[in-house]
Amino acid sequence: MDKTTRFTLIATALLGILLYAIWRFEDDLLESAETMEAEQVLSEIQSPVESVVNAPPTQAPEPGLPRIGSDAELVALLDERGLNGRLLVDLTAGWYAERGFLGIRELFGITLDNAPDTYYDTFDEATLRAMSDGGDAGATQTLARLTMFRNPFESLELYQKAVGQGSVFALIKVADTLSLLADARLLGNGPDRELFRQLRELQQSVPRGDLHTEAYATMLAAISDGGPPIVDEDILNWVSWLEGKAPQGALELACMRSSEILLASSGARRDNGVTPLSITPPPVFISPPEREERMPCTATGYPLVSMMNLSDCSVERVVTATNTEADLYICGR
Repeated sequence: MDKTTRFTLIATALLGILLYAIWRFEDDLLESAETMEAEQVLSEIQSPVESVVNAPPTQAPEPGLPRIGSDAELVALLDERGLNGRLLVDLTAGWYAERGFLGIRELFGITLDNAPDTYYDTFDEATLRAMSDGGDAGATQTLARLTMFRNPFESLELYQKAVGQGSVFALIKVADTLSLLADARLLGNGPDRELFRQLRELQQSVPRGDLHTEAYATMLAAISDGGPPIVDEDILNWVSWLEGKAPQGALELACMRSSEILLASSGARRDNGVTPLSITPPPVFISPPEREERMPCTATGYPLVSMMNLSDCSVERVVTATNTEADLYICGR
């Protein structure tokens, strides 16, 4: 099967899942739109690997650009554009929270006190497991985080479960965990014997037995899953770092593999009765300049597939709290 035919089949399959979602969840989506105004939570899109250093700005911001260094400044800018700034920011918060981004993001008014992560941390593991079994992706993610240092393989399974429950962030954490395991130095004897066996089984379960390539492919699938709203500087830097860890000859394989991972994740969500794909952008989001030119896989026969339509969004250049330029997308009215 040639590259063009394969790419067409993948896109067709994604479209089929999307059409199913529209038919299956139309009433639920309408109800969600009516109730989201009350949901004022957001998570910060953070790099899963703390060791990745952001690239410094190449030049000072252009003078005269509007500044949105705080929640209040963002709301004020949207109000100046004739919009309901507070409402749009709160709806955006709900969009990210629904996709598993549960941490702090001060630009959207989410602090340690009101972050969803703080809420989940109030429960013990037994309660979290009951919530997880009931379909709560946030509870499943919290369990995965708590389990990581005790058993990274169980943590990986929990993150994969959260992906099937609708979490895009969990897919990022699957990539993060695979990358950590790829660098693991586990002994084949003593107390680590069982972990060594699990690592071998995991390696045998992925194409070519290469966890670095699988981690990179999973991160590419997460970018396609969440679309442009989840792609920030940290994500772009980290995906470049993952690309550098994968064997050079396997990069095109990873781009191809990412579509298979995306299809599997979407199918799992459909089976669990949740929306398979992110097709509607949040009302407001920030994106790095020249994002499209920096996206991985563009030079291969397997470019990343996103079903998100940004044609109705307006875009303007702004200055962020880090004194760098960014593109502000306004997709809600």
